[in-house]
Amino acid sequence: MLATKAAAPSPATASKPQRRVLIVDDNAPMREVLKVIMTAFGFQVVLAEDAEEAFEKAAEATYQVVLLDLHLAGVDGRSIVADLKAATGAPVLAVTADAPPSDDAPAPFDGWVTKPFTIPGLADRIRAVVPEGF
Repeated sequence: MLATKAAAPSPATASKPQRRVLIVDDNAPMREVLKVIMTAFGFQVVLAEDAEEAFEKAAEATYQVVLLDLHLAGVDGRSIVADLKAATGAPVLAVTADAPPSDDAPAPFDGWVTKPFTIPGLADRIRAVVPEGF
């Protein structure tokens, strides 16, 4: 079950340079939930509601991680993950209600987060792909 309160970043997090995450999800409430959580984790959050906006945002900044919904309006996230990964240079985590694949992170995804998720579970997946930690 998704908890509604994200843990505050540790004092060690506050002293590190700010990390940036690109959240791509066509569901506004889910974007907001992820924004609150990722902000609490110490990330600067950039939001995109569709593939076109995701690529626009990808060109504007550097990201440490991308959270990509698989069921975007008009596009399957699987069809854009490789290009989005190339555009951002960042690991891409699938964030979806779909069951995880048997190998847990099919190429080119770097990880899989199944909705509903727990905040500690999301944090573990992000720590696994963000080498600098948070």
